[in-house]
Amino acid sequence: MILSSHFLQNSVSECEHDDEFKTVNSTVPSMKVVNNIAERGVALMDEYNRLHANNEERKQFLLLVIKILHKNLLVYGEIVKTVVIMNDIRTILLLCVVAHAQEYISIIKEFKPIQGSLLGTVNVLKKEYVVSFNVKPMTFSKNWKNVLRLTLGNEFVAYGDANPGVWFHGDGSGKLRIHAAINGDIQYHFDTTTPLDLGQWSSIKIYQNKYEGVFWFCIDVNGINIHKVKNSDARDFQSMKVYASDPWYAAQDGFISNLLIVNGNDYFFHKKDFNLIQGSLLETMNVLRKEISVSFTVKPIKFTKVWKNVLHLTLGNKFLFYGDTNPGVWFHEDGSGRLRIHAAINDDIHYHFDTSTPIDLGKWSSIKIYQNKYDSAYWFCVDVNGVNIHRVKNSDARDYKNMKVYASDPWYAAQDGFISNLLIINGNDVFISGVLLILTDRSPGRIFLLSSPLILRILFTLKLLSSFFSEQSIEQPRKRHTRQIA
Repeated sequence: MILSSHFLQNSVSECEHDDEFKTVNSTVPSMKVVNNIAERGVALMDEYNRLHANNEERKQFLLLVIKILHKNLLVYGEIVKTVVIMNDIRTILLLCVVAHAQEYISIIKEFKPIQGSLLGTVNVLKKEYVVSFNVKPMTFSKNWKNVLRLTLGNEFVAYGDANPGVWFHGDGSGKLRIHAAINGDIQYHFDTTTPLDLGQWSSIKIYQNKYEGVFWFCIDVNGINIHKVKNSDARDFQSMKVYASDPWYAAQDGFISNLLIVNGNDYFFHKKDFNLIQGSLLETMNVLRKEISVSFTVKPIKFTKVWKNVLHLTLGNKFLFYGDTNPGVWFHEDGSGRLRIHAAINDDIHYHFDTSTPIDLGKWSSIKIYQNKYDSAYWFCVDVNGVNIHRVKNSDARDYKNMKVYASDPWYAAQDGFISNLLIINGNDVFISGVLLILTDRSPGRIFLLSSPLILRILFTLKLLSSFFSEQSIEQPRKRHTRQIA
């Protein structure tokens, strides 16, 4: 049977009544969503290919697809990107991207908890872990309101279904109830004795460490330890879903920021902004592994025509050994405000990359420098303000012991400015895959299942193209343009 526009509209109706598709603020949709998009994409492609090339019916079909995609698929958060491009009403590229299980989760920007919003899935939550975040409640009510929950996938069925889980108390007082998997008790919980301040940020840290062969579960509020208990049944939990908030309770009215979920304690996180000072040693990392993420925000106050250091991870020297700048970040000596980023790449002590555009003066910009493994290869990447600007294969990735963290280093003048939210952590925080659907009136439609890092290059390319096409009305024919990708 030939599928028609009526089928397309029915497909839209299904999307609108699918709870998973309606999760507008969900950062990472489930694989069910991606599979559904793939199935519907195949149906769209089949219908499209049955139409005759270069006729009015096909053009109208393309226009209808565009409207549907804009209405139903451009709904996810920053990690999930859907890009629709139309050229002369002839070509559509649909890229639906989803992040899979992670080794840790870090979300710096503030966001509003929404019931059933799945932030990600942690591969393994180990016996030693840290869950920390800031929370700002806006109202209190006499109902249990969930803030954050790590779960095996159920409300309270198995040991580990709330490890941890954080609620505002059902009495409306503003106190917290924190659940965790402690001593074999599925329902173990602790109630704080004082309420959190309404409309103010409070810091919460929930963690479990091993000391002299014993695991201790602890809770800190605003930097003060308020609870500590011995856990005789500490376990590793596989595939832990991270909700903010969970599907079973109403979400707390308020905001979360600086969320960090990480195993072990070999990481460095400095939330507050601080002034860069030459020779300031912040930390010594026991091990900096092949898979690594270094992220921070920087606010330069002025630019000068001399090299100014921001951050330097080093074995202890300026440029003596491979790994002495892994990475290192400078503002360029030309005074332009561009960055130079050094790293240990392909056995080159002096490997570096210069950004092509300056960082905004007097404003916060986010920098992320990371190295992930994919298909037995390590890929070194640089993101600025959430956009990937550099990616290179590293054939000589190594682990480094006792890496010193300077901000700034002893060998260069410090950049005049501030950094904040500095996070240095081992592991891979995202694995990306997705569905690419191509419809064009000049050839049969095609559908591809993709995975990173190829998808990162596609995203970068489509971002450039999309920014160009978005400046023009889709009803107007478009001239062909060629844009160079840096």
